[in-house]
Amino acid sequence: MIEVVRAFDRAPIAEIANDDRAALDRKLDSASRVFADRGEWLPTHRRIHILRRIAELMEGKREHLGRQIALEGGKPLSDALVETDRAIDGVRNAACRRPAYIRSPGSTMRSRGQTRCRSPSSRASSPRI
Repeated sequence: MIEVVRAFDRAPIAEIANDDRAALDRKLDSASRVFADRGEWLPTHRRIHILRRIAELMEGKREHLGRQIALEGGKPLSDALVETDRAIDGVRNAACRRPAYIRSPGSTMRSRGQTRCRSPSSRASSPRI
């Protein structure tokens, strides 16, 4: 188990299960097989839908996520909320991009261009002092 503690007083927040070497190797092998078989990848529109939904869920838990960041990192809540907003924007931005590079088996990376969109959040900027 990995114990997660508060930065300022080392008080426990949670315990997270961890894997042994064999379990980690199995998971990495499985991920490598799935990645190599493009036929099993989710279609782009499905990945975009999932990312957008994740951003919505994160936005709904913004205060909770910010408080967790503040507890674990020992930073002020205002800074933690800025970090939370940036994370949400990062997920939204990922949903607005198509892959910049496509790898074909046995080939080098080649550019396919990128589509970008602006984030709807204006909160993800550093606070002014």
